[in-house]
Amino acid sequence: MVEAKQGVEIVEGTGLTALAADAVAGDDIFAVWDASAQTWKRISYAEIRARLAAWVVVTSDYSASGGDMLDCDTSGGTFTVTLPASPAEGDRFWFNDFAGTWGTNALSIDPNGNEFEDLGDGSDPAQPLTCAESAQFSIVFADGLCCIR
Repeated sequence: MVEAKQGVEIVEGTGLTALAADAVAGDDIFAVWDASAQTWKRISYAEIRARLAAWVVVTSDYSASGGDMLDCDTSGGTFTVTLPASPAEGDRFWFNDFAGTWGTNALSIDPNGNEFEDLGDGSDPAQPLTCAESAQFSIVFADGLCCIR
């Protein structure tokens, strides 16, 4: 076992041993599971604060850029977030139902000439996606498609 700051114990062989060593030697290092990479990653308290500060509250039509983290508040009415016409491979966009009002005032996401992956509901992948229930998700541009994660 490796002992980390504040008496936290990390069991050898769990993939967290190297992260625990950083926590012993460094400043407030946290371990987070990266589901897409299927691995543990290090993240500092400062990075967590920076990521939380990066969320932007959006209340009306908005043109997104890769990396945008959007708290979409539709309490004042529906609006559309338009994705870039030429996103780079791997560009990711995060969406959160900030006020819990998508069920009343839906959020629309326009692929702007791109297509969404097949959602299995018979919808046209080139048409805007309507978010009519509370959610938090991301869209990543991969293999020429807007993929919902």
